[in-house]
Amino acid sequence: MSSLLSIGQKLKGRTNTYTVSKKLYEFVFLAQDSTKQNVIVKSIRGHWRLQNEADVLKRFQSRAPSLRPLIDEIVDPIDPPTIVLKHLDDDLMTETYKKRLTKPELKFVARRVLEALQVLHEDGYVHTDVKPDDILINHGNGNERFSEAQLADLGEVLLGMPWGTSSDIWSFGCSILMLIYGDHYPFNPRNGGAEVDDDEYDFGNAIVLAMKAVPPEKMKPLPMITQKEIPKVDNIFLQKVLKLNPRDRPTAKQILDDEWWETE
Repeated sequence: MSSLLSIGQKLKGRTNTYTVSKKLYEFVFLAQDSTKQNVIVKSIRGHWRLQNEADVLKRFQSRAPSLRPLIDEIVDPIDPPTIVLKHLDDDLMTETYKKRLTKPELKFVARRVLEALQVLHEDGYVHTDVKPDDILINHGNGNERFSEAQLADLGEVLLGMPWGTSSDIWSFGCSILMLIYGDHYPFNPRNGGAEVDDDEYDFGNAIVLAMKAVPPEKMKPLPMITQKEIPKVDNIFLQKVLKLNPRDRPTAKQILDDEWWETE
């Protein structure tokens, strides 16, 4: 895989033109359209994920406003393949590290994620990688911390996987658990100002991935977690979501209908 975009490069899309201004990650760039609005540009040569993300968004974004939408596809240069996505202010992991989410903020974000998953799951699609890093937000005005939350990074969305949509529900529950704990993570790869190119950041992500491989039965059961660690109503909610048997986990729609949303 290789990325051939450069800072200052002009890109012509089907509906607009863009100027690349900053490299954010290996294949992700910040750019501005003809009206100086920020957009995200993804460009990868020789990998199926880019086209997969475009195809999935074309199929679902009109029905799922809580998915970060595809804005445009670059036609000049035609190579490497390049797509344009909506720009949002930040990701939820970064936001939570700055300041723990309040209960209303947590519910606002959780509802948006579930609304996106519900649409995907109804057609048999699995996101496969739900986590706070892939939940993007726009900052609100006045008393509202967030004006918008959208689920992103759909390059690995798959249809009809053997483990099914319940794997997304598990990941959703783990994400909510992380957000409830706020900045009190056992290990935070962003401590000490680690950037995405730093070894510390890579090591932190490796720890997170390793933890995903730990069998659920080896972890501390939710019923044993004290109310000081997690409020009782949240604990009850998470016990419903984080069922060890995938068949016992609720659907996204069932979670949206849960009484937890009415609790303080």
